[in-house]
Amino acid sequence: MLLLLALGITSCSLDDDSPKDWSEFEIFTVSDHTVMRRFSTLFSKEGVQYRPHLELIDSKGNISYMIGIKGFNYEEGYQYRIKVKIIHLADPPQDGSSLEYVLEKVLSKEKVY
Repeated sequence: MLLLLALGITSCSLDDDSPKDWSEFEIFTVSDHTVMRRFSTLFSKEGVQYRPHLELIDSKGNISYMIGIKGFNYEEGYQYRIKVKIIHLADPPQDGSSLEYVLEKVLSKEKVY
């Protein structure tokens, strides 16, 4: 009985010490056009490929490129301002990113001529 109690306490304390995901919010301006950029995977038979990426400008003016944002339906020809939740994964997949981008809200959508 004492051994089972000790194992139960140990397993609870391990759960409390495990790393946790955390998140932050960012406002991005999304360009009205996509940019073709290199996209490579280690497991692809094709090797390096080019795919359309969204061009994002954050609130500090930094430009980044990504294939997509969960929940965001991009339409070429429109410039967007969006609020995005950035989730920092404590235990990311080995073949993926440690960041997950999820749309919180479309703040504006303007047609670019």
